[in-house]
Amino acid sequence: MNLPEATRSRLKHQHLVLEDLIGGLTGEQLNKEVYAGKWTIHQQLAHLASYNHTFLTRIHIIMETFNARFDPYLADNDPEFLLACQMETPELLNYFKKGSKKITDLIFSLNTSELIRTGIHAHYGNLSVLMWTEFYLLHEAHHIYGVFRMVNELKNLAAIPGK
Repeated sequence: MNLPEATRSRLKHQHLVLEDLIGGLTGEQLNKEVYAGKWTIHQQLAHLASYNHTFLTRIHIIMETFNARFDPYLADNDPEFLLACQMETPELLNYFKKGSKKITDLIFSLNTSELIRTGIHAHYGNLSVLMWTEFYLLHEAHHIYGVFRMVNELKNLAAIPGK
């Protein structure tokens, strides 16, 4: 089993859209709670950056442990997330890109026997490293979509006179 080309491409490029999406936004906009009770754009970025660290750790554990088991990730319990939230956005984006590159480099370096190693997720069951990678990419895409929605909402609010 080789790493599918679509997975390779998404690992290399999917996250790059974030800078395009948030380009031109002010610090106030990045930290505005667009949807009541939901994360800001900055917090979404902090979550993605801190989850990179968690994902890398999990893949390393899978490589070293038979039947490694993982509970669902909870950002609010992650000290990395809390630290990332305190970073300025340019620093946070740099941290995120570095983590994404580490993930890409690691996954691209794995051979077939490593890609089929498994770890058990409390909700999703037994997943190969390849499936963990798909889970990671879908999770990232979900949050990129959230950023897209918030950016669009901010632009719509700015276009409405008196808002």
